[in-house]
Amino acid sequence: MKKISVLVLAAAWLSFFSCVSGKTGTESISPVYVTNTKKIHILSPENCGKSIDDLVLFSGIFNGNEMQFPVLVESNKSGISMVMMNQVGLEMGNLFFDGKSLSFVSSVIPKKVKMEYILADFQFASYPFDVVQRQLEEAGLSFTEEVLQSNDKNGETKILRKIVDGKKVIEEILVDSKCTVIRNNLRGYEFTMETNNE
Repeated sequence: MKKISVLVLAAAWLSFFSCVSGKTGTESISPVYVTNTKKIHILSPENCGKSIDDLVLFSGIFNGNEMQFPVLVESNKSGISMVMMNQVGLEMGNLFFDGKSLSFVSSVIPKKVKMEYILADFQFASYPFDVVQRQLEEAGLSFTEEVLQSNDKNGETKILRKIVDGKKVIEEILVDSKCTVIRNNLRGYEFTMETNNE
């Protein structure tokens, strides 16, 4: 598997989202096409459920290339903030969403990148199941959640979420206390978010 500069890969991965066709309160922000024809609006932060304040290691695979960089993530009922850094801790990009507006500032990532798609995946993984389910059902999609019992010595359970269009699984999301894995079968990308928090 190829390994390229983290700056180049981060820009390439994020640029991918610029070319794919509950209470939201975000209709002024561009919709997210979960499939080629079915779209949603990202949810208001008021729907977040639990608050998150983590330094996350982001690892992704796109077009056969592998990338990895840290992201400082803060999510609560006031908004979602993501600060993307390179591996020496220098900031590559800063995203902020407060439910009314979405801003993204970066010196290395193109302005045309649609950050709504990154926010949508984050919400699919971390927002309460019933809120996301309602959002996706209104778009004509199914959203399921299954509790998986782990076979490891810690016995930790994992949550498997799926976005389904008819009989086709569009996206799979596997979540435990330290790691979230998102695999989008339609768009052909996969990424992992890991935290060291106890």
